[in-house]
Amino acid sequence: KPYRQKGTGRARAGSRRSPLRRGGGVVHGPRPRSHRNKLSRNEKRNALKSALSRKLLEERIMVIDSFELESHKTGAFAARLKDLGVDGKTLIVDDHGNRNLMLASRNHPQLKAVDAMGVNVYDVVDRGYVLFSENAIGRLSAVLQRRRQRNGSESCPGGSEE
Repeated sequence: KPYRQKGTGRARAGSRRSPLRRGGGVVHGPRPRSHRNKLSRNEKRNALKSALSRKLLEERIMVIDSFELESHKTGAFAARLKDLGVDGKTLIVDDHGNRNLMLASRNHPQLKAVDAMGVNVYDVVDRGYVLFSENAIGRLSAVLQRRRQRNGSESCPGGSEE
């Protein structure tokens, strides 16, 4: 309390740290909070479709039979990608956990290998090229075409089926 409550002729003051005083606190200052927004499943799916469509228009998507590697060496894998004409940041999407692929790509700063179910919009947009194995394309297209199911049957986008 800077001075007593009564007898000074001045307005009462409770604290030197009041926001009204020099050196005091901040009124309604910033508080740590999450700015995260929740997106629905359909919004996420549509965003991924849009990002993949954009890459397709730019001709930056390639489909390869499989990513079977003899060894886990990063240099050998990078040379194989260079033979394909892929340079820069690349996202590699495979259907199952290919151990050699994951080991060969994780030490390279411009490569990222993910499972078909782990593809997200940020990775697709952030990377210059997207390489898919044939199995990954099948699995990803099944996920992107999936609709909400009721009573075991697929719902129809145009209305009711008769």
